[in-house]
Amino acid sequence: ATESIVPDLFILDVMLPDGNGMELAREFKSFDFYKNVPILIMSANVDCAEESKKLYMVDYIAKPFDIKDFDKRLEVLLKLANSN
Repeated sequence: ATESIVPDLFILDVMLPDGNGMELAREFKSFDFYKNVPILIMSANVDCAEESKKLYMVDYIAKPFDIKDFDKRLEVLLKLANSN
């Protein structure tokens, strides 16, 4: 990871082909330059909702999800990130 490239937002699925989105979210939050970048976690596993609450600026959306709800969550997370 490099400090010169910091995204506005991460969108992660828990079930990734080469890993786990929750583990990746925890790893991102361990880097100072990513700690204020919001993360939206997607999963059909409701247990991930509670786990995601333990991380700073992380939201969870259950699959399947409504695209309007998804859009609203992105908007809230981006406003939150821009206020920091």
